[in-house]
Amino acid sequence: MNKRKPPMEAPPPKPEGRRPIRVVIADDHPVVREGLRSVLSVPEIQVVGEAASGAEAVQVVRRLKPDVVVLDIKMPKMDGLQALRIIKERCPKTAVLMLTNYDDPAFFMSAIAGGAAGYMLKGAPSQDLLDLVMGLGDGEEVLRPEKLLHLFQGLDKTQEGFYRSARRADPSLSAREMDILRLLADGQKNQEMARLLGLSIATVKSHLYHLFRKIGVSDRTQAVLWATRNGLVTPTPPSED
Repeated sequence: MNKRKPPMEAPPPKPEGRRPIRVVIADDHPVVREGLRSVLSVPEIQVVGEAASGAEAVQVVRRLKPDVVVLDIKMPKMDGLQALRIIKERCPKTAVLMLTNYDDPAFFMSAIAGGAAGYMLKGAPSQDLLDLVMGLGDGEEVLRPEKLLHLFQGLDKTQEGFYRSARRADPSLSAREMDILRLLADGQKNQEMARLLGLSIATVKSHLYHLFRKIGVSDRTQAVLWATRNGLVTPTPPSED
């Protein structure tokens, strides 16, 4: 006999009189937006708007000022990562939950550097999405250190492979210099590196200077080329989400 799956559980109801969490959904696929709206159709949440591109997401969020925006990473006209940065600059109180089909370290780190409050794969259980949106709407720090450790578990092999390759290419590289090189290969700017590593921008510049000297290059582009020649850079994921 087949066991019936338990119904998706909604979080405990909010205290009487408290307004619902206002959410905007941004994804270029109508069927995905419809599915997200269905998952979020609980009394505690009100989907107040939708967007089909990054540029439209920025406009809708600026106009409606929702509590949470569920934002796809790969979208036309302006991708989700660009939209994320603009949204956080203009509507800093809006929590941004990034969605993607790809469990890619570069996407994850770019999202965190851009100010995302949450990061989720599209194939994750619907209950997880509901819990995340509810948590963000309640002001929870979804990306607390212990949760970051959980999220990074899927990235460990990629990072370890990078470090092993870097160590083989130049055994003199320190762990911090390998961190800097990895983020540099992922396209991160100095400010984003500083934020991700908990360093000052001046310290990041110092590490870059010593890194360049060790691997014999004079600028960021040459450093990335060095990383490519030594097999440190992973292939770019498919262009469509």
